[in-house]
Amino acid sequence: MSSNVLTMVQIAKPSIKDVFRGFLEVESKRLAPKTLQKYEIVIGLLTDHLNNNGSEPLSTAEKAFFEKYYNAEGEAHRDYCDIFGPEKIFHTLGSFFGYYMIRKVFAGEELKRASGTVVKKLSKYLAENGLITPETATEGIEEGAVAVSVLPLAEKASRILGDYVDDRGLCPNDFEDHENYMEFDHFTISKLAPGQIWFELYDEGKLKEFGPISVPKSATKILQEGWDISCGFGRSKGQWNMIEIANVYPN
Repeated sequence: MSSNVLTMVQIAKPSIKDVFRGFLEVESKRLAPKTLQKYEIVIGLLTDHLNNNGSEPLSTAEKAFFEKYYNAEGEAHRDYCDIFGPEKIFHTLGSFFGYYMIRKVFAGEELKRASGTVVKKLSKYLAENGLITPETATEGIEEGAVAVSVLPLAEKASRILGDYVDDRGLCPNDFEDHENYMEFDHFTISKLAPGQIWFELYDEGKLKEFGPISVPKSATKILQEGWDISCGFGRSKGQWNMIEIANVYPN
């Protein structure tokens, strides 16, 4: 990568870190301390997500520029949020809501709902201050709105399924042969009925339907076709059962 190309990419002013600080300062003047604390937590989580995953969609030149500062030692080191500007917040929101907040963050329904609210407010703040385009703000607001409604539902469904699996007391060690055990993986819901789930399954290169798997009706009221569940199955007395579960991923 030539130095001429690298000079085309500059450390942003303001940086993502700067605008996050400004956003929280503005919000601190209108929010109650308890609500402000949630905003601070969400911004901290979004910062962590961007610092660890934000560079993935960057162009070749941007990645080279990022790595130059990220790999520097001492005071020369910079994280993603120190280097790039607010327009680089939004290209990983999908993974922030759809992966990071579900798999990496131990949080209940309330904080997951708050994550969507904060991103909506942040999008409006940045647009009102001319820091992102109206189109980018609209995308952020829409993704935040979906997260407000969907993330708490996914968390609730995950909790219902987890309690159900725990109550049944089955585990992988109860199923010694592969014929009666389907290893833990991500499975996509293909069909739902009250108290029953069917999943998409690839068998010998062909897409097939696997199920029905019996679960509480309260879970199937929440779940939606196309959502993923990370889980494993065991067959007992000819019936496949969900025997382990980690997360529900809305799509």
